Amino acid sequence: MLKDIFKKNRERIPFQPVEEEVDEQNEESESEEDLSIPEQFRPHKARIKEMFDFSLLERRVNAVVFFKRLEINAENSTMEVDGDFEAMQTAVQKEIVTLSENFNPFLQLAFYEEPDITKNQKLQDRLNKLTQYFAKKIQKVVLANLPAPEMLEFVHSTLKKQIARVEAEANSKYDILTNYTLSEIINPTPKTKREMREARRKTKMERGEVDLPKNVSANETLKLWQKGKNIDEISEMRGIAVGSIERHLGHFIIKGEIDAKELIPPEKMYKLIEFFTTNPTKNFAYVKAVLGGEFDYREMRFALCHLTYLEKDQKKEQKEIRKKQLEEEAVIRQAEKKRKHIAHQERLIEEAKRRKEKERLKLSRLQAEEARKKVAEAKLWKNVRFKD
Repeated sequence: MLKDIFKKNRERIPFQPVEEEVDEQNEESESEEDLSIPEQFRPHKARIKEMFDFSLLERRVNAVVFFKRLEINAENSTMEVDGDFEAMQTAVQKEIVTLSENFNPFLQLAFYEEPDITKNQKLQDRLNKLTQYFAKKIQKVVLANLPAPEMLEFVHSTLKKQIARVEAEANSKYDILTNYTLSEIINPTPKTKREMREARRKTKMERGEVDLPKNVSANETLKLWQKGKNIDEISEMRGIAVGSIERHLGHFIIKGEIDAKELIPPEKMYKLIEFFTTNPTKNFAYVKAVLGGEFDYREMRFALCHLTYLEKDQKKEQKEIRKKQLEEEAVIRQAEKKRKHIAHQERLIEEAKRRKEKERLKLSRLQAEEARKKVAEAKLWKNVRFKD
């Protein structure tokens, strides 16, 4: 159903630019702007501009909003996705993309005034502030508002894939911004983001630092949590956003391997559970607005995960009770079937006895009749001999 709607609306999709043509236009414009910059410093500017290019993240979020609307408008749709993606789309555009675009003229002017970034203290200060700003915004606007994987169980696979792409791009940008150093801008580095991450990983391995690969499963987060590490420490050790760590822990809360009381005060958790129980919505922004900002998104996520665990446990108990009931009903049906079989056998025996009794009585009557005939015949012959 969703694929059919997608084909019909393909021409109206706002997030399908021809990337090759866009890249060619950007290269032409950049080449004209960079004529005033010495050739040896142009790669530095290109790397900085790439670091603050959030156009792909914007397209990913736009795609999620589009597919979510298709899913909601689809017939017989029961989808309810945790996360206000329309608000995320607006925040990404206003607080991230617009500011990054406004930074481009300043970057051009800074390289025009002093192309050597090691001597341009003004540009260095601005880069330090912007990397911290954008990292916090990506964490707050995107990663903190993504739905947990377990909440996407009944969501269409296409929409689920788009949400995964948003998370992957946000984690990639967050990783680049939090690991920003001036040496990476100056020294020759690989062109692709993946190669840049691999280079940083090798550098850390040479220094003897712990650098876990990004594709390590959530079990690694659980192991670090069981060793006494808190969320921020795990995020720093694994090089993964705090929101991803929270989703990992929420997954294990639902499975019952982590007690939610270790992550959220019981009084807050019970109050949130009561709210989620009486209100069908799972939109954290709505909850925050209704409860007046008393709870943060982390507490809401963990409380909702604990409620899901309780519901699953309750369903499991109900399933066990129903299983026992079915077993008892099966035993009763078997006993009833056995009783009916015994009663049927008894009826057959009774009928056999009655038939045997009828045959005996019939035989007795025939024998008595035969005896009477013989007596009568004997009397008849006796009278005949007496007359003779």
